[in-house]
Amino acid sequence: MGCAQMFSNANSCVKREFVEKLIGNDVNFDGGYGEDSDFGMELTKAGVTVLNNPFAANLHLKPPSGGYRAWGLQAKITGKKRKKQPWELDTPVKRIKPVPSPTVMYGIIKQFTPQQLIEYKHKHFSYYLFDGSKVGFFYRLLRIPYKNLQFRKSVFYARKLMAMDRDINNCFMKFSLIICTYKRPEALLRLLFR
Repeated sequence: MGCAQMFSNANSCVKREFVEKLIGNDVNFDGGYGEDSDFGMELTKAGVTVLNNPFAANLHLKPPSGGYRAWGLQAKITGKKRKKQPWELDTPVKRIKPVPSPTVMYGIIKQFTPQQLIEYKHKHFSYYLFDGSKVGFFYRLLRIPYKNLQFRKSVFYARKLMAMDRDINNCFMKFSLIICTYKRPEALLRLLFR
């Protein structure tokens, strides 16, 4: 057991004050993976010590469909039969499928520096090349240009999510300013949220 930045929503306890301070999971992870890692990083940035016990029992029940695993099933389907994912926004996936998942890449871009993104890319490609049979090495080597296109596509969607996140935060800040300057904020809130 020790301190960690990684966090698992499946087996964790967090004080309510920290959940309320961070406003839960980032909605940009909808339709993908990485929301728990992002939440753990946000906790660490807020000064919370995240303890991890990798030996703790964890029964992870997975539903047959839906949830954050939707892209994993849909990634193999092409054309009109594939369900559009929330992170696609106004640019649907066509021939080149993003790898790794755009939401994982969004978490990396959100939490790490550009230099760390480059290091992640090196690690990603090293695992792809060397984590497999020796016979398939040359095949994987020939596929590196295609894998690079997939990686760039993932970065493309992640950056779109980052832009959307900034737009949402700007709207939220403007809305907060309107409420704060209004003489009776509770009356304004009642009008807006009837």
